[in-house]
Amino acid sequence: MTQTTQTSDLNANSLAHLTPLSTLKSAEHLQLLVDKAEVQDLGWRHKLAHAEEHRWLVYVLSGEVQLKNASGQEEKVSAGSSRAAAPLFHEPGTTAIAKSGTRILRVDRKLADMLLSEEQQEATEVDETELSPEEAAVLATIYGAYAEKKLRVPSLPDIALAVRDAINRCDAGVAEVAQIVQSDPVLTGRIVQAANSAMYGGMDNVRTLVEAVNRLGLKTTRNLAVALAVRDLFKTRSANIGKIAKYVYRHSAQVAAMCCVLAREYTKIPCEQALLAGLTHDIGAIPVLTYADRMRPIADSTRAVVRAIGKLRAPAGVLVLTDWGFDQPLIEAAEHADDWNRDNGTEVDLCDLVIVAQLHLADQAGASGDFPPLAETPAGRKLGADENGLPKCLVKRAAQEIAATRDLLLG
Repeated sequence: MTQTTQTSDLNANSLAHLTPLSTLKSAEHLQLLVDKAEVQDLGWRHKLAHAEEHRWLVYVLSGEVQLKNASGQEEKVSAGSSRAAAPLFHEPGTTAIAKSGTRILRVDRKLADMLLSEEQQEATEVDETELSPEEAAVLATIYGAYAEKKLRVPSLPDIALAVRDAINRCDAGVAEVAQIVQSDPVLTGRIVQAANSAMYGGMDNVRTLVEAVNRLGLKTTRNLAVALAVRDLFKTRSANIGKIAKYVYRHSAQVAAMCCVLAREYTKIPCEQALLAGLTHDIGAIPVLTYADRMRPIADSTRAVVRAIGKLRAPAGVLVLTDWGFDQPLIEAAEHADDWNRDNGTEVDLCDLVIVAQLHLADQAGASGDFPPLAETPAGRKLGADENGLPKCLVKRAAQEIAATRDLLLG
């Protein structure tokens, strides 16, 4: 039998010895983690699993547990030991069996990561990037809304959801999918446009939606329908938030177009899957924009909203894509899109494509000084970048396709 109890007996000092929380300098940040934490008493032989606890940092407060990793290796973790000061779960497949009198602490992993990242960034920020007291108050309000789960996760547009669900049933045919798509005239036109674009075009242009779906295939149609519907989520009421939303979406569309080309040139990853990864890598901006759009003076504080997007888009993006039921590679691409030093082995994955696309576009825009050289990143090296960036022959050859893909997304 298990029982969740209050955390009233905990305070900021209760977390100060736990790793990685011990690196937090702000007592307010530690207390925020305490306020959002859970304490639970576990019954004899109660089982915990990494797969179910992945959103938490789990610590042993009293008693002990027996850990077992995916390889079968076992380890005892007793309260008060040095091992108990570290999270129980480090790798997939690990399980823990509680002994009698065991109490655990669950700390919100994403919130902890966000606060740790914030303090690290604040330690290196130069004076000219400092926010005014008013802007800092706005930023704190948005942080608080995220921590209190008040940022609304947007729903996947109905048309995209209907197309995805039909195709995922495995018994849907071209005619059924075309019938669903044609209920949205704008999406219909863009699907036909995609089928005739440089990405998928054949010798002859298709003229009907059925022909377009036939050419694209059902899985490609599904991913394109989702990607093309995402644009509707960037609509706002405030003119100022609208400008920020337009910039975020335009950046996402450019990254998506580049990801598509990189996938086709260097990998076996389907172009439309890479397109979707690029288009959703900043999807976490939407809950922030939606929240700011509803509240003044937040909507008028451009720098604070942009700063909040930069700090929250990764954890918020994970929330959105998880809620939408997206595959783990797409979620990881959103979570680690700005982790320039990420190294996930020798195989190129979706996150690598997003990282390389962003750095390449920054270089093309003359903003490379704000980012590491592409050739010095693991993702860049996987895709053959040198001191001059990506091969010029690729960039030149793909220019037309990138432009067509970007135009398709921007409409």
